[in-house]
Amino acid sequence: MNRKIATMILLVTAFASSWTSENKDPVNRHRHDDVCRTPECREMGIKLSHAIDRSKHPCDDFYGYVCKKWKQNNTIPPYLPSYGHVWLIREELAKRLQDILSNLTTSTRQAESLNDKIAMAYQSCMKEDSCQPEGEISRLRETLREFGIPKWPMIPGSNGTIDWKEIYRKIRVGADMSFIFTVNLLPHLFNTSQRAIYIQVSNFVPSSYQIYTA
Repeated sequence: MNRKIATMILLVTAFASSWTSENKDPVNRHRHDDVCRTPECREMGIKLSHAIDRSKHPCDDFYGYVCKKWKQNNTIPPYLPSYGHVWLIREELAKRLQDILSNLTTSTRQAESLNDKIAMAYQSCMKEDSCQPEGEISRLRETLREFGIPKWPMIPGSNGTIDWKEIYRKIRVGADMSFIFTVNLLPHLFNTSQRAIYIQVSNFVPSSYQIYTA
């Protein structure tokens, strides 16, 4: 977990401990005691609390206090560079959305409401029987040719040559995809009143910042 998530866990734990101690005295209940009463909030509070290793002292081993139990109980998936509560929330959200979309039904072939349109779009994408693999492969090869890849797949040991720099240029300009490096115009790190050009390695997996601002 990164520092931002670790700090959030510590703050939530401190808040929960404070709430528990205050709640023991029903006479002095504060109006803020009603904070985080929803099932979703309580569920997340429990998950964050389970990540805390109370055998560690935060002043002596902050990382162990906040993250050690999380690492022990959660294996990093092979397709992710890191794993934390943000990724966990994203996965749960994706599963819930899939359940919702799978249960949407339409009574007519003509979409009338927004829900009908969403249901029809989702069902049309999921109907594998209606797909035409030959046509899809043909369109894929045509797209690759437009980007400078005349033959696909390329057989190992083939005498064919390609200019990867020209391919990258065409994909970057034509498809607005940057898979080697990114160029962004952002506020300057040391002077936010000015802008600076940042050239960075492209991330195949969204960063925490991209997730937070999505």
